Amino acid sequence: MKRTLAYCALLAVLVPACRSAAPKGGATGPAGPDPLRAYVGDVRLLRAKADEARVKVDGKHALTGSCDMAVRVRAARFDKDGAVFSLETIGRPRLAAAEPRCRNIKPGIQLLFGGLTARSADLVPRVDAVLQTPEAYLAAHGVRFDRPAAALPKDVASPDAAARPAEAVLGRKVTAWPKVLLAVHPAVHDLSGRVRQESELEFDAVVGTDGRLHDPVIGTGLTAAHKETVMAALARWRYEPARTADGVVAARISSRLALRVY
Repeated sequence: MKRTLAYCALLAVLVPACRSAAPKGGATGPAGPDPLRAYVGDVRLLRAKADEARVKVDGKHALTGSCDMAVRVRAARFDKDGAVFSLETIGRPRLAAAEPRCRNIKPGIQLLFGGLTARSADLVPRVDAVLQTPEAYLAAHGVRFDRPAAALPKDVASPDAAARPAEAVLGRKVTAWPKVLLAVHPAVHDLSGRVRQESELEFDAVVGTDGRLHDPVIGTGLTAAHKETVMAALARWRYEPARTADGVVAARISSRLALRVY
């Protein structure tokens, strides 16, 4: 009996102490996945303010400006002010109808979405309205593109009469060859500040039935850093695929892009 009474007395002391040591504000579950992680490494189209080193977006006013750039998300995190994105400029988007007007090119941009937290219900729509996918960028300019990414089909058409027989035969059935809807012309920052030039590069590729470039090959030798930027830019090109009387087909193309070193 004495042992039981002593045990109960001990519990009476420990239980309040444990309660007082518990975190205030109620129990908290394990932290969920970082909602910004999916953006890191992706190449998006930054709208309106891409010629500014620091850009702040609030939840009340849309960004205004004429400078759009393709950017790679190098890092993204939350701080006391909101969601902060560290961006690297990849190149200049160009549509058939227009090209953005920029005062200059910033190699790096810090983009702040004021007030955003990991729990914000509007996080994705706010970010995606400013950092747009190629499809959203086209839609914002009145061009519909709803072709999901797909593997390259077995049959490919070629405009070259000297191509492999199967490709040449399919090429003769093509009624419309691929049409560029969105191009991204790469821009590379020269750290020395001494090089300023723009050159035209030729490339060969296949435009798939998904309207994307597959297996692009650059005709000119490039440094590893320049090639990485060029390939990242080419991955964001979008096309209206080639067509035959039976529908869309993959097709070989030869084209050019402008590489700017600044």
